[in-house]
Amino acid sequence: MHYHCIIHQQALCGKVIGFEHITTPVVKIINSIRSRAKQHRTFKVLLEELSAEYGDLLLHTEIRWLSRGWILLRFLSLLGEIKEFMQSKREDTSLLEDTEWTLDLAFLTDITGKLNHLNCELQGKVKTVADMISALNGFKAQMSIFSVHLQRKKVLHFPSVQMVLKDNASASATFDKVAEKYTQVINRLGQEFENRFCDLDQLEPCVSFVSNPFMNVDTTCIAEQLSSMFSLDAGQVEIEIVTLQNGVHLKAYQGAPNFWCLVDTEKYSGVCTAAMKVASLFGSTYLCESAFSDMNFIKNKHRTRLSDAHLQDSLRVAVSSYTPDYNTLVNRMQCQVSH
Repeated sequence: MHYHCIIHQQALCGKVIGFEHITTPVVKIINSIRSRAKQHRTFKVLLEELSAEYGDLLLHTEIRWLSRGWILLRFLSLLGEIKEFMQSKREDTSLLEDTEWTLDLAFLTDITGKLNHLNCELQGKVKTVADMISALNGFKAQMSIFSVHLQRKKVLHFPSVQMVLKDNASASATFDKVAEKYTQVINRLGQEFENRFCDLDQLEPCVSFVSNPFMNVDTTCIAEQLSSMFSLDAGQVEIEIVTLQNGVHLKAYQGAPNFWCLVDTEKYSGVCTAAMKVASLFGSTYLCESAFSDMNFIKNKHRTRLSDAHLQDSLRVAVSSYTPDYNTLVNRMQCQVSH
């Protein structure tokens, strides 16, 4: 079976939202404020005098997946201060005062925030394929709920839109006009998730069985899926599943995190092989990229005597979760004779 990194796929799904009429002016305004040192200092002083929620704006970095959500949230939170600063410089603020544009900004802030939350859920060294598939299925279900709410003109799950509607009395009438547009964006995003992660549909039943082998499933169907996915004997796997699900002793360990370590690998060789292969699947390249980042941190300009052996040892320590017994190691060291 072949599939792409789930985190990369999730980041690509967010591209279908569009809304360049929001991101382009926001990035342009941020760059105009922060590009000149004197103007940047003046803006920070204004934020301090007004006791703003944040002390500065954030720069946008396209290659950082969470960047857009962060800059939009910061920009929306400082929208009033930004308008006051631009007016003091006699710059045009008609776009920032447009109600529909402000609602689009709030909606984009909320939806990118939800995508950022999903992206963070997919990251981590202990995330398995089962965890990632669960997070994706939950997000796709949320998209359906958001679409229904927007069709009913409800913004229960969009706090930024709620804030704009609360602060601007005329925004309610405008929201009724643009709610259909937001619904289409949500539907398009949900469909993109369905299209990009359709290759995981054939893997999901196998992962579900390994996560809960005592679930009520069609034994023949799951045996055929496991055998075709991992090149096993379908008849043997089916008999092992039936025997395992009726094992009284194994039912006592149902739900244990190390359940498959307690199963007899000789008696249940087929399902144990499938379980080990599912556990060894990499849902993303997170481990590779985090190890590469650790290596870049180790190989800095201050390490003038770093050899290949030292790099390998340092990298192993950096990526390992094992904590050495430093007291025992120190006690084994020989003290200097002169002391």
